[in-house]
Amino acid sequence: MPNTEEWDSSETEWNPDELSCQLCGVELMHETTMTVNGHPTCRECVAELAAEVAEKEASGSSVPVALVGAAIGGVLGAAVWAGIAIGSGWSIGYVAVLVGFLAGQGAKLAARGGHGQPLQIAAVAGAVFGLLAAKFAIYAHAAKPYLEEQAGAAISYFDSQILSTFPDALKDMSSAFDLLWIFLAVTAAWRVPATPQLELRDA
Repeated sequence: MPNTEEWDSSETEWNPDELSCQLCGVELMHETTMTVNGHPTCRECVAELAAEVAEKEASGSSVPVALVGAAIGGVLGAAVWAGIAIGSGWSIGYVAVLVGFLAGQGAKLAARGGHGQPLQIAAVAGAVFGLLAAKFAIYAHAAKPYLEEQAGAAISYFDSQILSTFPDALKDMSSAFDLLWIFLAVTAAWRVPATPQLELRDA
């Protein structure tokens, strides 16, 4: 059965004398036909779709595992962002969309393909965590050589000096553009595990 999340809500032109269900392909009678987001669909498929959407609606119990998945996705996105920034010397803020998208996918996959507001909230949290992780990775990479020179010994990226100075450094690293990157990341994260919108009408 096709994924209805890929259907847009625009009206589709079709000939009422040559109807077939867009999901199962069965020939339709006009008086027993409905449309789902503008696509002619038999009532059996409509019922199946509605049941499938309801079945995958996430509950509050899905939040812990979704948070873990979202955090993993956010960190993967952060690794890409930090890698580009460290390798090129440029912090490309639009990569924040990838951070949000991966956080949303992580939340959704962890909840076994579920959807709904609990997962959306978890995805947003994962996206914000990912953005902070990217900032930390960029700062730690820049600060580590300087602190090693002062200490006269190698230190880890999670050395107490790096961790303690990061909050102040984050303020210096931030700009008005970061509000845009946060908005893009949060928007992308929120949309991925959203409940599919089914616009049902009698044909």
